[in-house]
Amino acid sequence: MSLPEAPTVKAACLFLVTFINQSCDHNVMVIVVNEQGMSLLEQTLRCIGGEAPRSVIDLMADILLSLNKNYFDRLCAWMTVFLHRDGFPSSRITVMQKEHYIRMILTEKVNKRKLQETVKEFTLLCRGLLGTEYASQIVTYL
Repeated sequence: MSLPEAPTVKAACLFLVTFINQSCDHNVMVIVVNEQGMSLLEQTLRCIGGEAPRSVIDLMADILLSLNKNYFDRLCAWMTVFLHRDGFPSSRITVMQKEHYIRMILTEKVNKRKLQETVKEFTLLCRGLLGTEYASQIVTYL
């Protein structure tokens, strides 16, 4: 998911979103999401934190939205683990900032646009771009 090729990342993210959304109907798929969901969330947050190009950040928001809709309890537990990890997903953010954005992400289960805006703001903060003139110019393109 942190590859520089946007079409490859898009295909992978769409597969993951579809898999997560369909998993609720199949016990085997639920087991896979429960066992691998934390790793998926970790990689998604790493991408948001700066490991992926900014052009694919909306796709990461789609994964978070899917997990939030279908596995809310698990997502809350996984996010709590990552909240207390120093320097994750970026050394530029504090625990208080992480708590704020995690709360905002977890409260958004329906409005995809609002979640995408939250994730864009979070990625800019992680990359040290939030509040810069550059960020204000590019925010419409993300």
